[in-house]
Amino acid sequence: MNLLRATAVLTLLAGAATPVTPATTPAKPAPHAARATAREAMAVPFINDDYAKALAQARARKLPIFIDAGAPWCHTCRSMDAFVFTDKSLTKRASQFVWLHLDTDKKQNAAIVKRLASFGIPTYYIIDPATERIALRWVGAFTVAQLDRLLDDGLLAVGGARRSKPRW
Repeated sequence: MNLLRATAVLTLLAGAATPVTPATTPAKPAPHAARATAREAMAVPFINDDYAKALAQARARKLPIFIDAGAPWCHTCRSMDAFVFTDKSLTKRASQFVWLHLDTDKKQNAAIVKRLASFGIPTYYIIDPATERIALRWVGAFTVAQLDRLLDDGLLAVGGARRSKPRW
């Protein structure tokens, strides 16, 4: 009986010592890599982390700025990137705004993030480029349909267009 027990223990120890090869375990991308990949498939052309550039384009084109303020570690932000901002129905909206993504963790964005006074992430803003006034703010996730109405409300708040659909 002792020989049988010793054999079982040695077999278990030998199995535990067998290394797991990396080929059997797929590598997971870093959170920032996943967010960057999702951003490449966006239905609208986001400018990344450059408020001055977005403001200059918005003033030149006389368009409001849509700001997506989030962070690479934010699960809701990543979900919005993967399921809402990649929806092809948004392509018709691409020319109605200058689209800006702000990573709220980056030092280069600290001044604008402070000025926007975000209550949490993600927070979405529509900014009037003439005055840099926040015309509309939304905290949290939304569906594509809710975003579509939010964009209509934002255009109306900035004074750029009439609402194309009934309010909510």
